[in-house]
Amino acid sequence: MDVGRLTEDQIADLLASDAGAALAAGFLTRPRASSSAESASSRLGSSGRDVGDAVATILFAEDYLRTVQTRWEGGEAAAATSAAPAPAPSKPPTLASPAPPPPDDIKLVELVEVWTESGAEKTAAPAGRKQYINLDEKVDAAKAHREYGRVVQFKARAEWVSGDKSKSLAGQPLYWYSTPGGGNKTGLTGSDAEGFDSAGGAKKTTVSLDAKGWTPVVSFYPSLYGGDEFKVSVTKDGGYKGGMTAGPYKVWRMFWYHVTEMKDGSGGKFDLPAGVTSAFEAGYNTVFAEFIEKTPRTEATHVDNLPTGTNRSDEAKNYFVAGSEAPFKCHIMTIDYAQTDNETKTVEDTLAGLTWTSPDWFFLWKFGGGAHPWKVAAQYQPKNGSFTDIPDAALSTSTLATQPGFKQVKVDLSSVSPAPARPLKIKLQIKVAGPGLALGWGGGSHHLFLCTGALRDSNVAADRDPTQKSDSVHEIGHSLGLVNMPPAPANAHDAWEDTGHTGHCKKPGTVCAMFWQSSTTRLTTFHLEGGKGCHDYLRGQDFSRSVMKDRWRD
Repeated sequence: MDVGRLTEDQIADLLASDAGAALAAGFLTRPRASSSAESASSRLGSSGRDVGDAVATILFAEDYLRTVQTRWEGGEAAAATSAAPAPAPSKPPTLASPAPPPPDDIKLVELVEVWTESGAEKTAAPAGRKQYINLDEKVDAAKAHREYGRVVQFKARAEWVSGDKSKSLAGQPLYWYSTPGGGNKTGLTGSDAEGFDSAGGAKKTTVSLDAKGWTPVVSFYPSLYGGDEFKVSVTKDGGYKGGMTAGPYKVWRMFWYHVTEMKDGSGGKFDLPAGVTSAFEAGYNTVFAEFIEKTPRTEATHVDNLPTGTNRSDEAKNYFVAGSEAPFKCHIMTIDYAQTDNETKTVEDTLAGLTWTSPDWFFLWKFGGGAHPWKVAAQYQPKNGSFTDIPDAALSTSTLATQPGFKQVKVDLSSVSPAPARPLKIKLQIKVAGPGLALGWGGGSHHLFLCTGALRDSNVAADRDPTQKSDSVHEIGHSLGLVNMPPAPANAHDAWEDTGHTGHCKKPGTVCAMFWQSSTTRLTTFHLEGGKGCHDYLRGQDFSRSVMKDRWRD
């Protein structure tokens, strides 16, 4: 430490202080050997001899302290000069000028989320979560949901590091920035991307504090792409580093579904098993869409066939409970059949006796009047005779136990009198269900239909749930725009649409749930190739109210 020389201004300041006066008094009788004293006395001029003596004493003290310091640092503290009035201190004091006060600095003390409830601003500590970007405050007007909507709002507070903490902080800057997750979709542009203040806005923003240290409300918009996640940070560092962080916020969508189960006409109902609903929910989780069943379920009276879209929609409207979740709520209704087409088959045979059973099993048409709705014509021709109609009483069927829609046709002419001469011929024209046996319908609105009666009739029991798991995913997929259906932009899916089965994916069922044909092996998930496909569409499509209000409605 270097004591250094006192300047004239420092001497004057010291003389004016109590400490200076005491120092002058204590050393007034000490010898003045320093030429500095005389020089200082002469410079004081009109200050007079007394002042000069005081200055000389101060300068003598300065010289003395320098001598002590030198000896201390050389290990000679014990050999201090005998002229000293007292033993040297353990560490020599200095008369260096005090350091200037540190510049004003602020520190972050609080980061909160902000929302409005009942007209009042509410705040809470931020929490990482799923952010359901398609929803809005109208879904549940009685309660505020921070997790709904494509905007998360924040405020932050800072205070002075030291000094008068009540002093105004107005105008002090803070810096906000977002950090995307490592697996986020790249290349998003425009309003599909994240940003501050608006969708696709700036990735960083600067704000000024108010007098009490609060920032204004800062709005952050996550991207539109399901599965993307973001952290939001605020810092005092103009390089946008460090600070306090909220999140991560992960982009999800939420939908609800209501279930109506139709009675089966035989004392039971076409139930929708929990294994089916949990499987289709899991399928949509893979594209970051959450489906939640809204209970209780409703029960519908039995109708054997609803062949047209109008028939089905009119029936479904009687049971759907929209609630405040609309238009984010779909209706899954189990029905018997939704069969529009049939085809006629001709069967001919020669009988040696009077009874006959078809060697083949037929999926017979079951809708319409008469004792045998499947019968177009039935005739027999006795030996050397002409064709005659077979009475309805002579016709019957037997049922395949494992697939009750399949029947064998039987003819019994033993009650015909007189007994037909043999050998005789029979010729039957029968209606069977067309090749497009429908196991589900969807895409026209939020009403989706699972043809559980047709499924039970055409499939063995072990195949029914696996088939319906995929069917439920498939039909909801139609209602969300797959493939090349609203709200998807026109021709958006041309690269993978099956032109032979429009509205469906050309990828096989082992690759995508949107393949046209039901099966036990069709997936409950969606294809993605090269970043494109049904999977990518569902993650990137806007399903907000403005889009869904014209889609999921009666």
